Amino acid sequence: MKKFIILLSLLILLPLTAASKPLIPIMKTLFTDVTGTVPDAEEIAHKAELFRQQTGIAPFIVVLPDINNEASLRQNGKAMLAHASSSLSDVKGSVLLLFTTREPRLIMITNGQVESGLDDKHLGLLIENHTLAYLNADLWYQGINNALAVLQAQILKQSTP
Repeated sequence: MKKFIILLSLLILLPLTAASKPLIPIMKTLFTDVTGTVPDAEEIAHKAELFRQQTGIAPFIVVLPDINNEASLRQNGKAMLAHASSSLSDVKGSVLLLFTTREPRLIMITNGQVESGLDDKHLGLLIENHTLAYLNADLWYQGINNALAVLQAQILKQSTP
């Protein structure tokens, strides 16, 4: 009887988990814009590749309309980064920069190997503070470029632009 109840409950709950949408799209490239908001996506992908070559850190940039469950995203972010960067060579760390368009903001998650002199929380706040004015003015291209520039300056111990 117990096995039957367990089996029945699994059959009821299984479709719910299969139908749930992933928190973020699968990151196959360094830049993913599911909203179509950011112009010059190829150029941003090229700048992300230059960033990776100069710092050894792979920046995965994702633009989404909104994030429903930030706590879950932060909890699973390191695993998502490990999976996304597993195919890249010559990478000593990775960072996920999530930009939301409905309510402009930036969420940064690292794999714990990004050395900047700041902890991840403060580094994310620093980048967000230097970027939000662009995002609020719908200057997504400039905002993403500025986020990469601030992050690179912190990693390479240079002055912040």
